[in-house]
Amino acid sequence: MIHIVKGCSLTDARAASMFEDRKTLFVDLLGWDVPVVGGRYE
Repeated sequence: MIHIVKGCSLTDARAASMFEDRKTLFVDLLGWDVPVVGGRYE
């Protein structure tokens, strides 16, 4: 389950890691056409 917390930023290692993992799964492995920020984050 994903919780969205207002005030959370990508400088938080846990949030950054989650979005990097999502990019790896959905974009790199499954080939989904979703926006990617800076080549790292979905």
